[in-house]
Amino acid sequence: MRIYIIEPPPLKIFLIASALIHLMAMLVHGLVPVTAPVVPVQPPIKIRYVPPEPPQPPQKTATLVDAPQPKKIEAPTRSELISSYDSKAHSNRKKTLAKKYRNTKTVAPRATGTTSLTKKTLTPLPKKQTSRKPVPRHEYPVVEKGFIIPKHEKLLENSDRKKLTGSTLALLDGLDAEKFASLNTQDSTNADDDEVISLDTKESKYASYFARIKHQIEQVWTYPEGAARRGIDGQVTLRFRISKNGNLLDVRLVDVSGSDLLDLAAVKAVKGAAPYYPFPVTIDRASLSILATFIYNPAYRSQLKNNHRAGAQE
Repeated sequence: MRIYIIEPPPLKIFLIASALIHLMAMLVHGLVPVTAPVVPVQPPIKIRYVPPEPPQPPQKTATLVDAPQPKKIEAPTRSELISSYDSKAHSNRKKTLAKKYRNTKTVAPRATGTTSLTKKTLTPLPKKQTSRKPVPRHEYPVVEKGFIIPKHEKLLENSDRKKLTGSTLALLDGLDAEKFASLNTQDSTNADDDEVISLDTKESKYASYFARIKHQIEQVWTYPEGAARRGIDGQVTLRFRISKNGNLLDVRLVDVSGSDLLDLAAVKAVKGAAPYYPFPVTIDRASLSILATFIYNPAYRSQLKNNHRAGAQE
């Protein structure tokens, strides 16, 4: 009889078999669903806003207090009544005191007898008789047309009329007699329009409007190149007039600078800026005469150019 001894499997086969068994166990464990414990869901917490109550004023406690009772006036006894009304000297004292402060009667008493009424007769005053002296009339010889004025009567000349008017107006304070005596009614209507106003005025009536005019002139005003190269400076004063709708009426040189280039540049600036803005409602005039001064300075102009160049380089 033969006995066969079976050799044990090698270690490699054992490890492979063990790995396969563990893998199968993990697959089976993964396929089986795991039931997680159910956690009860709590309902949401509801919050309600309760506004705070306003502070209540402290309550006043009322206490009942008995009102004071009036004093009882006791009735006088019989003896007191007899003593106050028995004698004439002491009777009714209170009533006599009350009569003292009564109003006096204003009705006039009746007349006891009849009085005879006598009318007074007014005597008229004697009138003063004034004797009027006849005014002598000058007899002028009659001619074909008009009258001949005698030699002793002279008409007032214009100079005499001015003196007479001036002496009358001189009685009023603050009036120049010579100025108002020579005024004409037609000239007085245009007196405000001929008044010259400076372009740099600070008067509130013209300041805003003149600032706009000044801005318009500065936009077109230039320094002449020929005068700037030769270093010519100066000051020009112009007088220009504007109508109510902003049109330029005329330009006049008041003070020249000594250089035709500067004078011409100032005139061109005023004409080039026209037409100007119409007058605002605050200026109730037909025209405005404005006095403007143009100052030329080459050093200031070169300084402005240098500043512009420095700004461009930066």
